[in-house]
Amino acid sequence: MSDVQKYRALIVEDKKRVAEKFQRALKSICESMIARDSTQAFEQIDDFAPHVILLDLVLEGDREYQAWEAGMRILERLRKQDSIYQDTPVIIVTGRIEREIEDRCRGLGVTEFFRKPIPLQTLRQAVKESLQKQQQTDADQNTK
Repeated sequence: MSDVQKYRALIVEDKKRVAEKFQRALKSICESMIARDSTQAFEQIDDFAPHVILLDLVLEGDREYQAWEAGMRILERLRKQDSIYQDTPVIIVTGRIEREIEDRCRGLGVTEFFRKPIPLQTLRQAVKESLQKQQQTDADQNTK
């Protein structure tokens, strides 16, 4: 199985064009899926089992939460103690960057925090590094 098929990224982004641009950028690195709101995100997390999650903090049109809190709620739920995804790398890619929000995200173990627009090469590199760490973790667990 190639690394592209082995590793999966979930892109949580409400803007279709942005999400599709991210998906195209990651095509050579990993398989990816798009979720446009928190409901889809939680379904995709359970069904798709991503190795890395790209998360926008503001999700317009979210059915569960106010737009400005949807991404943070997803992150908080991922980081719950009983979540099997509490160690999954999360890369924040958002237009909303306030020091308090960034500090809160980092306190919840966010891998990277980027402001939109993000150069696609920077995005690819961040995902690639997260997947390499995941690959090392997988290798370490297989040798135990």
